[in-house]
Amino acid sequence: MSKSFNLTRLEKLVRWTLVTDRAYNIKTLWTYVTTSCIFFQLPNLAYAISHQTNNAYDIVKIVIIVMPLSILAAGGSYFFYSFYLWKDGIRELTMLPASKAEKFTVRFLMPILLHLGQLAIALVIADILQHLVGFIINREPLDWMLVRTFNEVSISNFKGYAPLTVAMLLFWCNSMFLLGANLIRNIKYNFIFTTVVLLVLIIIFMTLLPSDNVQKGMIFRKILDFNGIITSIILLALSILNIWLSYRLFGHRPLIGKYINKL
Repeated sequence: MSKSFNLTRLEKLVRWTLVTDRAYNIKTLWTYVTTSCIFFQLPNLAYAISHQTNNAYDIVKIVIIVMPLSILAAGGSYFFYSFYLWKDGIRELTMLPASKAEKFTVRFLMPILLHLGQLAIALVIADILQHLVGFIINREPLDWMLVRTFNEVSISNFKGYAPLTVAMLLFWCNSMFLLGANLIRNIKYNFIFTTVVLLVLIIIFMTLLPSDNVQKGMIFRKILDFNGIITSIILLALSILNIWLSYRLFGHRPLIGKYINKL
């Protein structure tokens, strides 16, 4: 098997992934639709009770913002997730006629892209449903939640290098979850393991900062603005290192105990 990156094999591997992960993708889409519809109905529920929607809308806005950011930050943890819905999934992947780089690329990017696509579909369905119910109950004001949120949350609201720094921070978090997924391959534990590691790193970072909240705020602002380009370069370098380590772990599959690198 050639070690080169072949687009034809990559396309076949993508189609194989879509077919074998079909049950998992349908389950995920249904989960997103159900969750989104419940949250998007909060303005209608609030209006039916008190004829006010502001607080309920704020909750919906948070959901719209947090859900895709969560996927972008922790999507690497999905690397092996769908394999646990059917027997010998990882072994079948290793036997496919594709290079290690192709398999790694598909397993890393496909779940993230699919989750984002499924979430987008779910949010649109939930928005249409909440608008329809709001029209039936004569809710005022009757807004499209997605349009209203996108109008209020704009990248122009951020100054300096803040958008770049936030993007690199999400990328670094994603690479950390990817590394955790390849180190602790049991889906029940890899997400928890990586989350604990990130919390420990955050606590250590916070303890190194001055105790005064004003000073901490100034430091964070400086990181996001004036030193944003330096911070972004550091985060990018760390992300590339995590991805390289994940690739190395993916290529070497030793059976280490019950939960470490579980095949």
